[in-house]
Amino acid sequence: MRGLDEFVEKILEVYLQSVNILDVQEKNIIQVAISLSNKKIFELVTSKLTGRNAMFPSRLLYARENMMWSMNLHYNKKNTILHYAAKVTVNVEVAGALQMQKDLQWFEKVMKFMPMVLQYSRNVERMTTQDCF
Repeated sequence: MRGLDEFVEKILEVYLQSVNILDVQEKNIIQVAISLSNKKIFELVTSKLTGRNAMFPSRLLYARENMMWSMNLHYNKKNTILHYAAKVTVNVEVAGALQMQKDLQWFEKVMKFMPMVLQYSRNVERMTTQDCF
């Protein structure tokens, strides 16, 4: 049985413009992949964002969260892709140092693709990505 990663890869292969589609929370494919910690989809998309033959627009990396839906109310958070990566996935006290190391590696991996102009930006809660991490 094929997984989600292969399904997304096939969609992008067949219909390249699907990279521009936003989900119901107005997130692009990079934002969704990072918020779900899906490293395979993140690597698939970023491999097509860089290099001489880039197939996807770099604006995907510059996207900031427009809306957050909660109980039918809109909240403008303005999180960057690095804010998504900064969210700790598990309780550090329970998981210990190994999970924290994995979270840090994920954060650093996403940071390599983060445009410099947005690296220290703050969301509406005035938090940098380092504050969130």
